[in-house]
Amino acid sequence: MSLHTRLVESAALDPGPELAEDILAVPCSQSVALTLPGLWGLDDVIAALSRRVPTLHVDVTHGSATGTCALSRALPEADFGESVSESPSLQDRLAQWAHRGLTESGRVPWLVAESAHKMDERTAALLQDFVLRGALRLVLPRRRQAEVSTLATVLEQGGWLSELAPQLLRKQVLESALEAHMGTHVSLTAQRQILHLSGGHVPLARRVVDIAVAQGVLQRREDMWMWEPEEGALGAALARESADLFSGLDEAEQNLLILTAIAGRIPEQWAVEEFSDEVVLSLKNQSILGPDHKAPLGALELRVHPAALRDAARGATREATASRLWFEYGKRIPRAAGGPLAEAALVCWAARSGEPITQGCAEFAAQVCIEQGWYDQVKHLKQALAAVPPFMRMLGARADSALGDIAAAVHELQQVAEEAENSAGSGIDEMTQRGAVTLLRRISLFHPEVALPTLDRLTRVGPRGQTPYLDRVVEATETPDTEKWLRELVQARRFGGWAEAVTAQLWVGVKLGLRRHPELGRLVLSSLLDELVREGGQSDVEETVVAVLLMIMIVQGWRTDMIRVDFHTWNGRAVRGPVLPGVTNLVAAIVAMQQGKMYSSRQHASAAMRAFSISDPYGLGPFSASFAMAASAFTDARTSAQTRRDCAPLVGEGPVRRGLPSLRLATEGMALIGSEPADEDVASMLVRLAIQAAEEDEWIQEQQLLLLATLGMSADAAGRVLEAPWGHQPGRPSMIFMLAEALTTTDDHAALETAEVFIGAKSQHFGLVILSALWARRDELSAEIRARIAKTVMAQRHEATEPSWILNTFDDLTLCARERSVLEGLHRGDSTRVIARALNISPRTVEATVSAMLHRFGCANRVELISLDLLAS
Repeated sequence: MSLHTRLVESAALDPGPELAEDILAVPCSQSVALTLPGLWGLDDVIAALSRRVPTLHVDVTHGSATGTCALSRALPEADFGESVSESPSLQDRLAQWAHRGLTESGRVPWLVAESAHKMDERTAALLQDFVLRGALRLVLPRRRQAEVSTLATVLEQGGWLSELAPQLLRKQVLESALEAHMGTHVSLTAQRQILHLSGGHVPLARRVVDIAVAQGVLQRREDMWMWEPEEGALGAALARESADLFSGLDEAEQNLLILTAIAGRIPEQWAVEEFSDEVVLSLKNQSILGPDHKAPLGALELRVHPAALRDAARGATREATASRLWFEYGKRIPRAAGGPLAEAALVCWAARSGEPITQGCAEFAAQVCIEQGWYDQVKHLKQALAAVPPFMRMLGARADSALGDIAAAVHELQQVAEEAENSAGSGIDEMTQRGAVTLLRRISLFHPEVALPTLDRLTRVGPRGQTPYLDRVVEATETPDTEKWLRELVQARRFGGWAEAVTAQLWVGVKLGLRRHPELGRLVLSSLLDELVREGGQSDVEETVVAVLLMIMIVQGWRTDMIRVDFHTWNGRAVRGPVLPGVTNLVAAIVAMQQGKMYSSRQHASAAMRAFSISDPYGLGPFSASFAMAASAFTDARTSAQTRRDCAPLVGEGPVRRGLPSLRLATEGMALIGSEPADEDVASMLVRLAIQAAEEDEWIQEQQLLLLATLGMSADAAGRVLEAPWGHQPGRPSMIFMLAEALTTTDDHAALETAEVFIGAKSQHFGLVILSALWARRDELSAEIRARIAKTVMAQRHEATEPSWILNTFDDLTLCARERSVLEGLHRGDSTRVIARALNISPRTVEATVSAMLHRFGCANRVELISLDLLAS
């Protein structure tokens, strides 16, 4: 990028008008070189410019083979009311068009010269002369800055040229741009997907959004746009748009882009030798191709950056064509020319094309695929082998597990166990058995009923592939002695193998974080994550750790402002698993519920449920369904009934027997709230579940269940919270204690201050529950307390972005028509008599109305009443 190029950051998904405005803002003596990768959005810029000034679009490549100039072809197409006269001189015709434009609009016309680097010298000299005389201004679109034309060089040397280039979208800008474009909030999952697909190119982001909406992948559900987990229709639509998406690229650039998309990774050295350095640099400068930052140092491998282009190229290329390209190009690419990523990608391409591959190549490529998160490629590698060996089955199981297909993963491992049993243990090697055992241990954390029978079969085969240190860690976590857990973990880290030690640390982190000590579990897992990122090679484990850290964040934190910070910390990691969007939506659902946004909470939880219905490696499907039911109980009757119909079958009746063990009792409690029995019955059943959780050493579930019961005004639950040994632990336990204390104290000021703390921390629901309890006995409150509650509630109503059940409980804070009219008069400064005349009522009626409002809102005088700003709410 030139030092003189001004980067333009678009605040909207329609950059055409903004870029047109920036073009018109350059000094009146100058033309503009506009850098647009892929020439995406050029038509929008031309349309926006045409609405402001006379504009002529000339595509230099549209000149005829007989030598007809593109400018000559474009001039008759200019629309200025009357046809431009057919003068034999191109100069005269251009002069006439420019003069008419200036006369009719009062502004110097603009000519957009597309592909100016291909313009003939005569036309370039003519345009240069018009520009230097001030009769015309030029926009010279180019895909990259290095695409230099003779015309641009001359203008730049004379100081007649400004350079503009749109900046890639940043995450912070994308959120506001999407909201402005879509008219309401867009989920975090949708934002991440749009940024991933567009690669940050604003015109691509706009196109992705439009296609996703048209295909039903981006759907508006009430007041939020949600990204649906089924993306097949989007990929097919992108494939149909491929010709248009690639139209701004040269033929060689298109070919290299398609090859890179099909292969996944290619060595940069080979691309340069095959297509030239100019082609490679062109695509890199346009941020279309770029290096793989996960590749080992020194390995220069190219990949397609905007995933939408990759998906479009793959979708538009038939399977037979991809196979032909393998034999035409791929087979000639030396695997040693790149690093292991490119080598593995080429093996996968060969497997998809029917090329025979050896067992060793398949196993190498499968391991790299798992390291990089290319889980779906492992299936093709297995299919390319005549006989699938146990080690390859174990790798296939890892890929299936990472994709959330737990049944398929366990089925593969059952076949491994069967081969081991049939051969008395000699049929599988030590690495295969240990890998299968550690994988089953991981699965059993989230789906014990599914994994444990196969794990038992494998551990009985023989001692060669056993995991003694991991087994001791598992046994230790069945006791209440957490210090013993950590001692055994230290032994596993010191003496166990790498996979065994990693699984042991994951096991302890999950058990601590989701059962007893969230902060300690978080420390154990965050240190593991740092190690995994540093060492590499365990992408599936890395993604599991991130998912669990997000879950711990849910059960540990209560300040939604801090939850958002933690969320971006963990969710911002460069992981590629398909399941994290579901976890992300679950986090958003819990944050929305704490903020009192029950409609949004239900939407996010329902989106998580739909994602987990497709892929649920962590057993979160039942909990997300029950959470959606609980949130919907605080919406309208129709929404609540529909949600119960959709979600109840996924939760079942009675005790929950599936899903993440550390959330099963909480799942049952949420389902109770969503099934809408009497409030007193729900509260008592929640307390019974909390007692069961305490007996099973499930401290986190005990806390969540007592929190739900306390919010339901259960005195029993509040008493148990105040007596609990964990009440003064930091994080959510102390929040629950504060809530219980505020709901049971006789100190109204203290309760009110606690409510204000919750509201200030963006946990409005907790604060409003306290205020509701205080307002229920408002006749006993002092005027000061009533006024503060009224002012706080009015402010929350004013800030609310959706209907709120808890705010509606303050029904007597709502003004009737007469009260509103009287208050409007007070705001104008009218006297009692003026207000009475305007409303055609007696002054006594006005006085009585004012007096009633003063008492109801706890105000000493009219000035205090006006200061509550009741009309704004």
